[in-house]
Amino acid sequence: MFLATPEQESVAVLEQTRDEVGALADAGADGAEIGDQGWSARLRAWFGEDNPGGGVQARLEAFRARVSEAVEHIVRLIALFTLQTILLPLLFLWLAGRLFSLAT
Repeated sequence: MFLATPEQESVAVLEQTRDEVGALADAGADGAEIGDQGWSARLRAWFGEDNPGGGVQARLEAFRARVSEAVEHIVRLIALFTLQTILLPLLFLWLAGRLFSLAT
């Protein structure tokens, strides 16, 4: 059907977003592991810009960008689902009823 390509594209983007958000969370956790240093050094490293995953602000911005893109694709999938399961069947029922009434 003509809606299959946008649907597949949106699903692929959502899967990619899931993986990237998981990677962002893992990068934050990996950056917090410093070893035998004290808690204040771990906090400075986790909140600092020298963290391999970037600072907290950078990770939050990346997270916001990915989630914002995911929301757009979720809305697109909702619209496609509504069209495919509600509007098109109703249109075909109405058309069939009109054709049936014209035939009789």
